[in-house]
Amino acid sequence: TLLGGAVFNLPLNAIGDEHLQQARRVLESFDAVYILDSDFLKIAETSLGWKCKGSQRTGHDVIEMMLRTLATPSGIAHLKQQNKFDAALLETGSHLARLDSVVFQHSAFAASVANFRCQHKRCGFLCQ
Repeated sequence: TLLGGAVFNLPLNAIGDEHLQQARRVLESFDAVYILDSDFLKIAETSLGWKCKGSQRTGHDVIEMMLRTLATPSGIAHLKQQNKFDAALLETGSHLARLDSVVFQHSAFAASVANFRCQHKRCGFLCQ
């Protein structure tokens, strides 16, 4: 959680718009934001110069199907209401990730990544 355990463990319906605004400020302070979707590995490779090996699977089909089977329209509407701040924060994060992706996919950034050699063998590109 972006706001720590104290906010995470608040009683049901105790989280409000002020918490959303605080979480957005924390999210906006990150150097880069990634969304774990089907493009994640490609963007991580492009932005960090990593060679990612692994599955691009980001969902859990069995769990999703079980939840869809058990969910009723009124239950889904209630769940969406309960998670409206999560959805708003995801929207903010998705927007930031799209902006970061534009930078990562720019030809000047790609050229810089291609020519970068870290002498200290640490991950990322901020080593000096």
